Amino acid sequence: RRKKEERRKKKEERRGKKEVGRMKKEEEDEYEEEEEKEEEEEEEEGEEEE
Repeated sequence: RRKKEERRKKKEERRGKKEVGRMKKEEEDEYEEEEEKEEEEEEEEGEEEE
C-alpha cells in the first residue's frame, strides 16, 4: 500500500514538471510570434520607402 502512495506522488510530481514545462514553452511561442510580427512590420515599412 505504501508503494502505491509513493508511486502516485512521483506521478504527480512528474505531471507538475510537465505542466511547468508546457507553460514555459507556451510563453516562448508567444514571444516568438510577437518577434515575427515586428519583423514583418519592419519589412513592410522598408518596402514603402523605396
